[in-house]
Amino acid sequence: REKEHTDFSATHTDLSESIDAIERAISVLTTREGDTPQSLLQVHDMAGLPKEAKSTIEIFLAMSDEGALGAPSANAYEFQSGGVVGMLEGLRHKFQDQLSAVQKAEMNAKANYEMLAQNLKDNIQEDKKRSQDKTATKAQRLEDAAAGKAELALTEAGKAADETKLADTLAACHAKSVE
Repeated sequence: REKEHTDFSATHTDLSESIDAIERAISVLTTREGDTPQSLLQVHDMAGLPKEAKSTIEIFLAMSDEGALGAPSANAYEFQSGGVVGMLEGLRHKFQDQLSAVQKAEMNAKANYEMLAQNLKDNIQEDKKRSQDKTATKAQRLEDAAAGKAELALTEAGKAADETKLADTLAACHAKSVE
């Protein structure tokens, strides 16, 4: 469980940092148009960025370098950065969805772990109770068996005494009848 939580923490941190970097890049793109290439380079170097997004950023950066020779019109520049902003917004939503999915999976894993732990604790308590009940039953049966053996020994001794007395009485009766 600790390994799963460590993995979750690392993924959560990575996705949160990616979302934060994208939000900063979007903010920079919408407020300072002159620094767009530098902001895009930061996003381009970000870990976990899909290949399609990297290629789109590379194309935009290449277009920005070509535009440095001749200043683009404001409308053309807005259109280009708008496409990048749209792509970054899409990436931000994708990362937010992944973050939500990771958080949900972590909550489910934690709930399942806690439920399993509680179930195991309940099973242990029930097994201890059963063991105590069986031990008490066994002790009672051993006590009953010991009492039964003692009673059997007394009964057998009484029977032997009675058989001896019967044999003596029969022998005395037989001796008197023969006289």
